[in-house]
Amino acid sequence: MRGWILDLYPGNPGEMVVWLKLENGAVRRLLDRWSPSIFVASDDGHELARLGGHRLIEPEVLGSRLVGKVEQITDQAKSEVLELQVRDAKKTQLLARRIEGLGPFGLYRIYNADVPPAQTYLYERDLFPLAYCEVSEVGQRLEWRLHDDDWSYDYAIPELRETKVEVEVEREGRIARNTDTIRCVKLTSRGEELVIETGSEGEK
Repeated sequence: MRGWILDLYPGNPGEMVVWLKLENGAVRRLLDRWSPSIFVASDDGHELARLGGHRLIEPEVLGSRLVGKVEQITDQAKSEVLELQVRDAKKTQLLARRIEGLGPFGLYRIYNADVPPAQTYLYERDLFPLAYCEVSEVGQRLEWRLHDDDWSYDYAIPELRETKVEVEVEREGRIARNTDTIRCVKLTSRGEELVIETGSEGEK
């Protein structure tokens, strides 16, 4: 199928949810089996080798291996770093904080933990938001083929519909707060308005 990447975000552990706007205007929700990796470097090779199986991080890690990477831009050769495949992309920063807490400051240098999972997913596939692609579902995996020029700054995008969402609350004070009850939700699109006033707050 062909279409434009409309949105993407981590789903359940080991999943990336991708919304594709198809050529016929329909929107399709796709699932890809995927987990991000972070990389850890250390001047203490013994500590680095032990880190992969540490009991405090093991529940958050699918797998680990030592790989060669250029750590610093000024390095002339690759260094041995530890690649950790994260079980749940939404817990990447939690894993990084646990690693930092396992030793004195500076023992571990952590890379890629601050890159949003959706951005990492796109980087790994040479894709970008609203890219026009062809995608095939192969088992639980998605195979992508880019049909856009990733160097272009002026490329075709799909026809998008603008929807305005307004939420009115029953204010308990002079200023609205997060704890105020929702009175109604108004959706406006292409001159049509839908007002949701009935049901519980969860249903609204």
